[in-house]
Amino acid sequence: MLRVLPTLHGEAVTTHDYEIVFPIDDVPYVMRFSFNRRMGRWVLSIRLPDGKPVVTGAPVLHDVDLFTYAAPGTRPRGLLMCIWRADSETGDEPGEFDLGARSILVQVERPEDFLQLPPQEARRA
Repeated sequence: MLRVLPTLHGEAVTTHDYEIVFPIDDVPYVMRFSFNRRMGRWVLSIRLPDGKPVVTGAPVLHDVDLFTYAAPGTRPRGLLMCIWRADSETGDEPGEFDLGARSILVQVERPEDFLQLPPQEARRA
């Protein structure tokens, strides 16, 4: 199953630092989105309901499984990836107003249902 995370975009963007609760396998993960002006991109931190960190400060990049940044033993099942909303979209990584508009974050339970190829490793800066 593929699910789109409800990120703020368009008129809803009144802050560049916010949290959502997104359940995966009945666990309500707390996902914090922050726009890092220095890097010019969104970063994501995920924690369990008890506050235990799962992912800390991962840059949101296209076609990179954000769960690869998970702390050992905390990785949720499936993939969490940022993809273009439309096939015709191209360009840089999601910018300040792109996340949720031109790019979306999707979570899939079984990678084989979504991808023909394995996800790319994060690019080194």
